[in-house]
Amino acid sequence: MLALDRLDLNPYLGGGGGGGGASGGWSDATIDLSGLNAADADLDLTLQGLSGAGLTLDRSRVGLAIAGGRLTLTVREANLYGGQGQGTVSTAAAGGIAANMRFNGVSVEPLLKDAVGYGSLTGSGNLTLNVKGQGRSQRAWMQSLGGNAALDIRDGALKGVDLAAVSRSVQGALAGGATGGSAKTDFAELTGSFVLRDGVAANDDLKMLNPFLRVTGKGLINIGQQTMDYRIEPKAVASIEGQGGKSDLGGVMVPFRITGPWSNLSYTPDLSGAIGGGFEDLLKGGGGAGKGGLDGLIPRLGGGDKDKAPEDKKDAPKKEKKPEDALKGLVPGL
Repeated sequence: MLALDRLDLNPYLGGGGGGGGASGGWSDATIDLSGLNAADADLDLTLQGLSGAGLTLDRSRVGLAIAGGRLTLTVREANLYGGQGQGTVSTAAAGGIAANMRFNGVSVEPLLKDAVGYGSLTGSGNLTLNVKGQGRSQRAWMQSLGGNAALDIRDGALKGVDLAAVSRSVQGALAGGATGGSAKTDFAELTGSFVLRDGVAANDDLKMLNPFLRVTGKGLINIGQQTMDYRIEPKAVASIEGQGGKSDLGGVMVPFRITGPWSNLSYTPDLSGAIGGGFEDLLKGGGGAGKGGLDGLIPRLGGGDKDKAPEDKKDAPKKEKKPEDALKGLVPGL
C-alpha cells in the first residue's frame, strides 16, 4: 500500500474540470491519453485527496491499474461531498471514458455542480450511475453518454420555482410570480431513474414529496447541450399530514414545464394540459378541492360586484361561452 498526499488527474482528463461551467459549456480541448500505451502499473494507494473529471475526493483508498493502453481507477473507499463513494472509472489511449459509481449520503448541490455544471438542486442522498462516453474531448464524452442513473435525495430543494405557491393559487400560476429569484420548492423526498443515450437522459418516474405537494414528472435532460425539457405535475394535498405521507390525496393539478439551458431555466404553467386534465372543472365552478372554481381568485372569471344591475341585452343574441374563453386576455395565445 502506497500512501500519497494528493493525486490530480485533471491534467490528463481535459484540463481544468468536469463541469465545464453551466454557462461556458463543455471543453473542446483534445484529451491526449496516448501516454497510457507506454505505461504499465498496478498500485494500491491511500490518498489524502483525489481530483479528476471535475470531482474532488477527500481521504480515499483506490486501486490504479494501467495495462494495454487502458487506465482503471477502482475507488474502494472515498470520502466526498459529505458522504462516501465506491466504484470504478476507466479511460483509454484510444479515447472515451466509463464510470460505474455509487455515492451514498452525499451533498447533491456541490456534486452536481462539479460533475455537470448544474446547481439548482440541493439535499443529501444516494446517486448511482453506470455510463460510457466516446471521443477525445469533454464535449464528445458528454454528447455520447449512454447508460443509466438513479437518484434518491432527501430534505432538499429545487431552486427557481415555488410549486407549492403555484398549486395553492391558480392566480399565482397564471401570473408566473412563483418562479425565479429566490423561489424554491422544499421537499422531503425526490426519487427518479434515468436512461441515457447520445448524451440525453430520459426520465418518466420522477416523484417529489413535501407537506403541500405530491409531484410526478417526466422529460429529457440533455447533458451534452446542457439543456432541459421537462414536465411536472404538482398535486396540492388536502391536508398537511407531514412529509413522506400518502401520495394519493386530493387536490388541484396544475402541470408545469421546465425548459431551456441550465444557466437560465424557464418555469411556465402548462395551461393546455391543465384544462385537459381537470382544470376545466375549476373554470366551471366544479367541486372537490377547487370548489367554487376560480370565482374570487380572478375577478374577470366571476365573483365581481353582484349588486351592479346587468345591462339590457334583450335584443342581443346569446353567445354560448366556453370555459377557456375566460382565460383570454390573461394568458397570451389562448
